Amino acid sequence: MFNLLPDLLKEAIHREFKMRLAVFIVAGILSTLCVGIILLIPSYLLSRTIENEVTVTKGLIDKSLSSKENATLKITLAETREVLDLLSSKEESSTISTLLKQVIALKSDSISITRLSYTALSDKERQLTVAGIAENRDTLLAFKKKIGESKLFFRIDLPISNFTDETNILFTMTLTGNF
Repeated sequence: MFNLLPDLLKEAIHREFKMRLAVFIVAGILSTLCVGIILLIPSYLLSRTIENEVTVTKGLIDKSLSSKENATLKITLAETREVLDLLSSKEESSTISTLLKQVIALKSDSISITRLSYTALSDKERQLTVAGIAENRDTLLAFKKKIGESKLFFRIDLPISNFTDETNILFTMTLTGNF
């Protein structure tokens, strides 16, 4: 082939060709970068949406856990209150020794107590059996009346068979109450 172009022009064309090739390569890289960024936008938006949903779900779970903890704490507090109420009510109620002292204090000198028996019938209902000897019927009736007036017991059982003798009466009295 014949070279009709001078060398200077050949170099200018060659430079221009390299320049166009470089511009084409840079334009290709930039267009690839732009297309990549455009294609990443939906993924970015999707990841932001998922992140927001996870944050909201985490907040709901934290609230749920704290409400469950609150419920557990409320149950524990209620149980503790019940135990404290039981303990404080036992302190307020009559103890066996004070109850026995009160019954003994109600007797007169003409009555001697030979036996005391304490029985728990249920959670609150208790029974006290008092056995002894009374000098006569009047002192035994007075003793029963004093116990009834004390309002310590809601039921006082004194069998009529205890009144068969006139003096030195052997008696058994059953006292039932909430103490």
